[in-house]
Amino acid sequence: MNQSIATVMVQVVRLCGLVALGTGALSWFAYNSPLLVHVVFGGLLVSALCILAFQSRSSAGKQTVLAVAVAIVIPLLGLLELKPFLGEFRWALQWLHPAAGIGGMGLAEVLAKRIRLG
Repeated sequence: MNQSIATVMVQVVRLCGLVALGTGALSWFAYNSPLLVHVVFGGLLVSALCILAFQSRSSAGKQTVLAVAVAIVIPLLGLLELKPFLGEFRWALQWLHPAAGIGGMGLAEVLAKRIRLG
């Protein structure tokens, strides 16, 4: 049962990650991309990552903790990007936010593999 849920969740992370990265890149380059689509798919990615972390708590100790931390950091970095007071440091967040998202996608792959090996 856990293996099939892990398989579905990692597919959700892959799909939502690609859509979130695509819409984020479109909005980054000032195209008229709906930010709400980016937020929804990013939220689904983070939720699926948390589900995988919960399922893998017995088989992937350190990776589980790291996945929860990344799931918290991803939306926080995204929210910080919207703040006008960042000034010259905004570019750093514009790189850290997608890097954390890609890292979360990689962690989801690792956790799903640990669950399957189980």
